[in-house]
Amino acid sequence: DEQLSTWPADGSNSSSNNSNAVTISNATHPSSSSESNSSGQQGLLLLQYVQQGAFRKLCSVLQEVEEGSAHELAFSMLLSVALIPAAQQLIADRGEVEGVVKVLMFTSSRSIRLEALLVLARLAARNVACQQDAVREGVVPVLVDMMKQGSDEERCHAARLLAILGQHASTHQVGLSQCW
Repeated sequence: DEQLSTWPADGSNSSSNNSNAVTISNATHPSSSSESNSSGQQGLLLLQYVQQGAFRKLCSVLQEVEEGSAHELAFSMLLSVALIPAAQQLIADRGEVEGVVKVLMFTSSRSIRLEALLVLARLAARNVACQQDAVREGVVPVLVDMMKQGSDEERCHAARLLAILGQHASTHQVGLSQCW
């Protein structure tokens, strides 16, 4: 069986005839239907959080609260949201990739920069619009700087993100347009 759930892109509780509605498909298997159903419900809940503007707020918490349960929860939620294709697209459509790029640009804490690298890599790995937004927001010079001066772990993740950002030709066009 395949379950379809639709949420309006504007975050309202009504899904009737909304042309901007976001649909999440969750194929279930007989042996794991309750597990898949729970995972699908969690994905829908996370998507609704993004629709209500939580992504920017979670990025702010990641940057401003250096440790503790609020920071850990924000990081965990950002990682989870970044895996949901509908959330990735919504984040890109709203120009919210800049939130995690700003964390990379303006945070001196290595651990927080690593967390931001992981979130951005997840967002960009399968979403060209997120790749383009990250490049447009100026992440490439930050990553190059990390490659020069960062820890081994930062260099590894910065190289991985640069490789992701270089996968699609349209991202190259965004990068080239910034050079002129």
